[in-house]
Amino acid sequence: MMAVPTDTDITEGLELPQITLTVTYQKVAMTPLATWDLFPGHCDPYYAQRQGQKSIYLNTVVLQGFADRVATDWAGPAAFIARRKMVMKASVYPGDVLTGSGRVVSAAHQGSRRRIELAIVLRTQNATVCDVETTLLLPSRAG
Repeated sequence: MMAVPTDTDITEGLELPQITLTVTYQKVAMTPLATWDLFPGHCDPYYAQRQGQKSIYLNTVVLQGFADRVATDWAGPAAFIARRKMVMKASVYPGDVLTGSGRVVSAAHQGSRRRIELAIVLRTQNATVCDVETTLLLPSRAG
């Protein structure tokens, strides 16, 4: 985790640090157990292929968590995710490298907090996977 941003650090257009995840077959196969999302496309390659997928693929919960990590790795442990809107565009398969990046769309004071609007994009080497709008609430913190 990086240094927690102060109020003066948070400006419109600020690019968040990129994070990556190497997606192994084991990671994809184990996440349905960890998230209790036992839909067969996430753990049965034959089922996934009958759906028109290349292989088993990461579930939505993992993608949500990864998008949240883009935000919270930058914002720090006091960040509260107030809202997340996600548009899924492509699947993530074993062997892919998932990359998350983002930028500050707006920042405003809201009482003793800062309301930060982020635009986050998740990509693999092949496609844009998700566009994510995230609203964070942070304690106001002078620099």
